Amino acid sequence: MIYIENVDDIRVADYQNLKQQSIAGTRKDKFVVEGRKVVIKLLQSELDTISVFVTEDFYNENFDLINSKVSNISQFVASKALMNQVAGFKLHTGILAVGRTPKFYDVSELSDTIVALNNINDAENLGSIIRNCIAFGIDSILIDSGTYYPYSRRVARVSMGSLFKVKIAYINTLNESFNSLKYNIYRIYAIENNVDSESFENFDFVGKKILIFGNETKGIDSEILEQCDRIFEIKMNKDIESLNVASASAILLNKIYENTYGDTIRLEHT
Repeated sequence: MIYIENVDDIRVADYQNLKQQSIAGTRKDKFVVEGRKVVIKLLQSELDTISVFVTEDFYNENFDLINSKVSNISQFVASKALMNQVAGFKLHTGILAVGRTPKFYDVSELSDTIVALNNINDAENLGSIIRNCIAFGIDSILIDSGTYYPYSRRVARVSMGSLFKVKIAYINTLNESFNSLKYNIYRIYAIENNVDSESFENFDFVGKKILIFGNETKGIDSEILEQCDRIFEIKMNKDIESLNVASASAILLNKIYENTYGDTIRLEHT
């Protein structure tokens, strides 16, 4: 364990000025995670943890777990005040770690139920959708080039570590994957409010399926909708035009979960 006493210590360069790092762009080889629960979930996951930067109390409480995943020369401890200076903003917990970005899966490696995301360019929405997927038993996500890069501090934080449990495949445009998926008997369903939409309340989502959610403002691209087997909408008060995409995903995924398991979810405070 190495105690950090200088805000400019090069050994914690990955943690310096985190907000500026976000503005400059996400690094693709590694990513920072923040918060007690998220850091613990990273350490417990199959992903590599490159380093930790934590308070002494957290280090002592999780000594065995940290030492099982992180080299001694990459275990950094500091006061919370100094950590705030290094990060460039006030940390809620004083607990940070750096994970190694895993490779994207091939589309053929995804499971029988896939959530596909079209231009979901908001980190909070992406993190919430990932968390919803894990909550409702779905482990496979397909993203396109217009979707926010998933291995980032904000997505990991909002997903509450669910990011570390999903298989994510990347493709430039979703349409590129449809021929091979249809050949493998996947049905393609879009969630979109338009003139062709129908209610999914009495629909049984059996078999292999892709569930497409689109951009928060523009919805799903028209060329993608043309490839869909069905287009579903969520019934709601006419005073509201649409739901937040993460909320919409929770409603549909809960419906599929209940169809599959005949069970309801357990809510917990986080």
